Amino acid sequence: MATINTISDLLQALDDHPQWLEAVRERLLTKDIREAPRRLDDVDHRLNALIVKIDAFIANTNQQLKGHEERLKSLEELIKGQEERLKSLEELIKGQEERLNGQEEHLKSLEELIKGQEERLNGQEERLKSLEELIKGHAKQLEALNRYIENATQRFERQERDSSFLKGELFERRVHRMSRSLAREMGLAGAKTVAAEVLYEMVDSQDTSDIAPGRLKSFKTADLVLEGVDQKGGPCYIAAEVSYTVDERDTVRAVSAAQLLTRFTGLPARAAVVGVRRDDGIQGQIEAGEVFYWAIDEDDALPR
Repeated sequence: MATINTISDLLQALDDHPQWLEAVRERLLTKDIREAPRRLDDVDHRLNALIVKIDAFIANTNQQLKGHEERLKSLEELIKGQEERLKSLEELIKGQEERLNGQEEHLKSLEELIKGQEERLNGQEERLKSLEELIKGHAKQLEALNRYIENATQRFERQERDSSFLKGELFERRVHRMSRSLAREMGLAGAKTVAAEVLYEMVDSQDTSDIAPGRLKSFKTADLVLEGVDQKGGPCYIAAEVSYTVDERDTVRAVSAAQLLTRFTGLPARAAVVGVRRDDGIQGQIEAGEVFYWAIDEDDALPR
């Protein structure tokens, strides 16, 4: 059986026995956290289904509009044909008047026919007017759907931001609980957390006129500051920045905080960054020893 004395031993044991890792995950993660990816997938599926319905509605509306346009074209052709027929009738009437002045009843019938054609044309105009109103109604429905999609997208983005913020807060709390392990990894014994009030007192008791206000604010709000004893038996500090994905901004803040700790206390201080992942851009700083990178397994990033 494997003997586990350090985090490295534990990680190696989990790598050697994958079934242990699953058991640890079930013990560590709450049901809500385990189901969070599925719930996000459900939201995504629902949004996709809504988009599909909207696309289908738009396609159907476009098809209907196309049908209306074809009907309007047919009506225009019919009207044109009626106009040609009316022209022919006028020519016929003229010929009848020239040939048969006595056929007034026939001319009256033709006048009634023309009147009927005018009524039909008026009816077509009313139908065209109704079609225009229908098109306007569809446009309003599309506008309402667009507003709904926009609001739904905004709500989804807010949920994603809230989820990311909560994830970061939980991860930082988890790292605080594991801070002694970080100290041991960096060779410090008897480590304890330095409270934010102590950092404020350091700043207030020193001449900081040559330090940019932004740098002082970053120092006073450092994610994690530890005080312990190094391998030589002397006091030493650790200034650590915690991010789920560590980038150059985190390394700059950590190095700056370590430098200010040394300035304010006269004691050595080391910079560290803690995360589940890191950007490739900070690899040079890690290799040069400017900053210590402590990688947290994603399964250990959430609170127990």
